Amino acid sequence: MSMQVSCIDSAQLRPGVTDLLESCHERFGRDGYCTVPSILAAPDLSSLRQHHETLRLSGRMYFGAVQSKRRWVLHNEEVAQLIQLAIVPIMSVVAGSEVKPSFTYTAIYDEGADPPAQGKPEQREFSVALRLDADPDPQPDSGGPQPLWLATPAGALPIDQASGDALFYRGRELVRGSTTPPGGRRWASVFLHYVSKDFPGSPL
Repeated sequence: MSMQVSCIDSAQLRPGVTDLLESCHERFGRDGYCTVPSILAAPDLSSLRQHHETLRLSGRMYFGAVQSKRRWVLHNEEVAQLIQLAIVPIMSVVAGSEVKPSFTYTAIYDEGADPPAQGKPEQREFSVALRLDADPDPQPDSGGPQPLWLATPAGALPIDQASGDALFYRGRELVRGSTTPPGGRRWASVFLHYVSKDFPGSPL
């Protein structure tokens, strides 16, 4: 089940996001990653939360993949690909070179889920992890945002992500993982992967 066209057409970056790109580019060049908080405008973020919960309930997502028995996954989902296209110019600025879309991976994590492995390394030169809360009614005692982890040369690095936050990272170099949701929680993450514009291979 796909989101209505009117919702897709209304998707906009949060005002002021482009002002963060210079510092994000500098950190990406130095450390291989950078974060952009609340990258999407609030109405679109709400629509995306609803879309992913509907997607989970529709039966289109694969549940219980090899790497984890407690997550729903979908490769190259239509809305994720539209977000991926919208972020191409942002990813190009952050990376410092022109990029093109490779593939997307949507994952909804349930309690006890493990992070998925995603595609061939050569197809994910530059990556974005967009976090979305998927709980229709989160419990008051279910805890705050849980970190996403990057395996860096200096060791495991926790990246706190609230709903709507985006992490830009070098997908070939930094291995990504997630803290599993605490009891009663569920969340979605959309992983958007890119390669250099002159990459000779075909998108997945």
